[in-house]
Amino acid sequence: MEECYICYDSTINRSPCICRAPLCIECYIEYLGYSDKCRICNTEFIDEDLINETYFEDFTFLLFLLCNIFFTIFFGSLFISITNGNIFKFEISLQIIFCGALLDAIFMWIFMWISSYIFEECFEFFKDYLRFTITRLFCNC
Repeated sequence: MEECYICYDSTINRSPCICRAPLCIECYIEYLGYSDKCRICNTEFIDEDLINETYFEDFTFLLFLLCNIFFTIFFGSLFISITNGNIFKFEISLQIIFCGALLDAIFMWIFMWISSYIFEECFEFFKDYLRFTITRLFCNC
């Protein structure tokens, strides 16, 4: 096993370029946000499967965001309907979005707190990927 040339962690993965230098997947995904060329041999990355995996992860992340928005509105509508004693009506208002976001934050905090004990390694990867994706989307890096 060799060391990744960016983070120096042990890896069995190789850079998808001509030099095939040791490069871990996490560093490869993060580095794609900066450049599509190898830092060592200065050739473009040629492995389309690894590049396409990042597009799939971006699509999955956007699907997660859309589902989260839908459930925020749904649970906000349900909470407001229950507290007002009305029949459930799926609608959008500032009050519903606020209540739904509050409920979503509470449930996500509880879920992440529990899952961090169960899936600590997956949780760290998700946090790093979320930070990387948000940085890439909003900073145009």
